[in-house]
Amino acid sequence: MADDNPIMALCEQLEVADTVFEENQRQGASDAMVAVLGYLRGLPSQPPRRALLSLMGVLADAERGVVSPIVKVQEREAGRTPLPREMLLQRAEACACVTLLMEEGYSKGDATKAVGRRIGWSASALSGWRDKLRSNRIDQETSDYYHTFMQEAHNGDYEEPGAHFLNHLKKHFIEKKETS
Repeated sequence: MADDNPIMALCEQLEVADTVFEENQRQGASDAMVAVLGYLRGLPSQPPRRALLSLMGVLADAERGVVSPIVKVQEREAGRTPLPREMLLQRAEACACVTLLMEEGYSKGDATKAVGRRIGWSASALSGWRDKLRSNRIDQETSDYYHTFMQEAHNGDYEEPGAHFLNHLKKHFIEKKETS
C-alpha cells in the first residue's frame, strides 16, 4: 500500500511505529489541515520532527476515513456534516500547493487562482478555507512546523500530499501567465 500512497510511504520512511498510528487514529480529521494543526497545537514542547510525524499520522488517518468520536461530537454540535475523505485530502493538497506556490514567489491571489482552476474551486472558496489555517487559533510554533514541512517537501526531501500534481500546476500557471 505504501508504494501507491505517498502519505503512508512518508510515514514508513520516517519510521513511524504502529503505536504512533494507533495514538493518532483517535485524532481523525473532519477538516484535514485544520484538525492537524489543532492537534499539533497541543504539542508545543515537541521538537519539529515529532510534530511532522504527528502531521503525517493524522493525514494518513484522514485518508483512511478515520474520524474520532470527539470530532464527530464537535461536528454535530456545530451542525456540520462530515466531509467525504476525498474532499478532505483535496483541500489539504490544495492548501499545500498554494503554500508552495507562494514560496516560489507568486502572490497569494495568483497562487489561489491557479490551484482553484486546477481543482475546480473558486479562488474565494479556496482562499476562505485556507485562511482558517492563518486564524488566531493557530500559534506561531505550529505554523512554523507546517512551513518547515512544506519547505522540506518543496526541496525534495519528502513526498507530501500536494506533490503529485504540484509540478503540473506550476507548469500550467507559468504557461498561462506567460501567454496572457
